[in-house]
Amino acid sequence: MPRAAMSDEEAYTSMAGGPSPPEVLSHITGNAPVWLKEAAVRWYLRLGVLGDTGYGWRMRRRIAIHEVSLEPDLDDPEKLSAKTVTEIEVTPDMCNAQGGLSQGCMSCLIDEGSAISLLLMKLWHGGVDEIGVSQTLNLFFHQVVPRPGDKIKIINRSVATGVDVGCCKSEIWDVKSHKLVVSGAQIQMAPTVKPTRSNL
Repeated sequence: MPRAAMSDEEAYTSMAGGPSPPEVLSHITGNAPVWLKEAAVRWYLRLGVLGDTGYGWRMRRRIAIHEVSLEPDLDDPEKLSAKTVTEIEVTPDMCNAQGGLSQGCMSCLIDEGSAISLLLMKLWHGGVDEIGVSQTLNLFFHQVVPRPGDKIKIINRSVATGVDVGCCKSEIWDVKSHKLVVSGAQIQMAPTVKPTRSNL
């Protein structure tokens, strides 16, 4: 029988290895305010709402959020960029038939991680707490892929935010070799609201 989706409290405990949400946040470094760090954790939980019947649930619950920061943009220091840094150990369920981290898994990590960073920047500017819909996702593979037992670091940054369209990017690094494995960027749009009786 499939396990039901974890409650927020259970998921917080699973992600932190500790007894309570404050224990989770105490592990997250960076200069972002607590409420923005909470938003990052909350969205990783929301993306796993289907429990173990949903794609990537086991992988997602092993992701450790290490940093949430607001930093000057790398290309325009007068602008802020939301940055998140996460880590995860590669396990066999994340790998392809050749035993390496699958491209589909890397795509998922980049898609969700960069989208959350973009959302954090929108929230900082007073936007709606609603994740966008991917329009394009471009990936560049640089090195031989990691294998089970290897740790990878995912660095996500917002690039540009707007009312309807935003851009974000990510890099996945092999922690042991200090080599860039894959980089990616995506454009997101605000989700379309389905018509209901209340908004017709």
